[in-house]
Amino acid sequence: MAMEAVRAYQVAAGRLVVAEIEGVAAICLKAERQGKDFLNHYLVPLDPRPADSARLRLHYIDPDASLIPAAARLVVDAVEGRAAEVGDVVVNALGRFLKVHDTAKTERHYAYVEVTSGIVRLRQEKGAIGVATWHLDRTVDQHMA
Repeated sequence: MAMEAVRAYQVAAGRLVVAEIEGVAAICLKAERQGKDFLNHYLVPLDPRPADSARLRLHYIDPDASLIPAAARLVVDAVEGRAAEVGDVVVNALGRFLKVHDTAKTERHYAYVEVTSGIVRLRQEKGAIGVATWHLDRTVDQHMA
């Protein structure tokens, strides 16, 4: 059964969606960051993984953009004791955060997207318990998980 497209503002942060990023259809993590006056919507491409880590970043999307919910979920693998690189998941007392490049229009180099809530935060490596890798599970519909 094909899922119907919905507007970005209707998709909860933390959900996986299918969207076109830089001309390529990709499974993406929907993320949100509260701005001064409004909520900003972003996508982080997960599959196919960008070959260049510089492309693993927040991609701003219009709240009215059409997104298709993906029948997949992001699974965090075993925690390791090493420094986090872009694309890794930083695990700390606040949650599990995917480290990505921030948007080109910001002075910050990195953003951290909580993988369950999709909320974008800053500087999550201090106090980290560890670093983990991740993969996509396509055997479970994320709406039932």
